[in-house]
Amino acid sequence: MTARATARAAGGATRRRDPAPVLAEPAEATTFATLRVPRWDPDAVLPVSQGTSRSRVLDRLGVGHDAGTAMPGEVGNVALAGHRVTYGRPFHRIEELALGDALVVQTADAWYVYRVTGTAVVGPADVEVVAPVPGDPDAAPTRALMTLTTCHPTYSARERYVVHAELDSWLPVADGVPVELTDPAAGLGGGA
Repeated sequence: MTARATARAAGGATRRRDPAPVLAEPAEATTFATLRVPRWDPDAVLPVSQGTSRSRVLDRLGVGHDAGTAMPGEVGNVALAGHRVTYGRPFHRIEELALGDALVVQTADAWYVYRVTGTAVVGPADVEVVAPVPGDPDAAPTRALMTLTTCHPTYSARERYVVHAELDSWLPVADGVPVELTDPAAGLGGGA
């Protein structure tokens, strides 16, 4: 592995920036990952399940992965949706996220550390925010991105609050835990 592909993390774990391992898309309602947001609570673990059906996923299991979008670590856009005020309200504090904040996804084999790159408020029909290249549905993706979406404003479904992020690094689970979860300052970007 080249020096460009790795960077030493605290505790001896090696952050990797080479192509990450990618899971196959699972069946609907299968929980395949977790999401941790250090700004909210580094110890809170939000299950991520396949699909965005309200009755089968969002109302029962928490965070849903939009079928057909990239999987964690994959080039393209991992689109995740969650409720803001009901059914466990996994994205209740979404407006607190700041540029550079870590969004940490864990699968059975890898940790994926994404960093917030921007936010937006859009209409419910503005689905291009979850395109492989957000805002440009005809473009071919070249980066591994993530988008979180939830209803907006609080207690309303009139609009959607959107958070965009880009993959910063990944780490095999066997190598330890990302520093963003062990050092409170490492998981925070601006506005800490």
